[in-house]
Amino acid sequence: MSQHRLRRVQLVNWGTFDGAWSFDVPRKGLLLTGPSGAGKSSVLDAMASILVRPARLKFNAAAQGTETGDRERSLVTYVLGAYKRETDTETGEVGTAFLRKGPTWSGVALTFDDGRGALTTLLRLFHLRAGTVSGADLKSMFVLAPEEVDLLSLQPYAKDGIENRRLSQVS
Repeated sequence: MSQHRLRRVQLVNWGTFDGAWSFDVPRKGLLLTGPSGAGKSSVLDAMASILVRPARLKFNAAAQGTETGDRERSLVTYVLGAYKRETDTETGEVGTAFLRKGPTWSGVALTFDDGRGALTTLLRLFHLRAGTVSGADLKSMFVLAPEEVDLLSLQPYAKDGIENRRLSQVS
């Protein structure tokens, strides 16, 4: 029996990763390094959004139990691309600044290789309509594909709202 290993990570509109991003993971492993704020935790949180049961999902696990832990991270803040807290000059209210303000789709894909040539892709697509920051308005869909899938190719099924029926008919 072979072991499935992560082969490729793809992100579309996830946190401050605006647009499409991907990287391959060598069979022997990968070390994520970079300065504070470079996106290391965002990549791990993207992976967790697929691999961890939604009821148990907690973001920024690296900072859990510390005073610097970011309790503000959520699926909504990742989909909208929260990048800083700002104060409104007119009202004095403190709020979050987002990279994406209109209707937004986002996605995460993890492709695994069984070492014998068989590929499996786990995907999670998200859509949030314009003008909302409520988690109740966030739509998401999990997909399991028995092949490598280009996450960006799913944009037509997610950009205007997740189209479950149309997506399930794609072969």
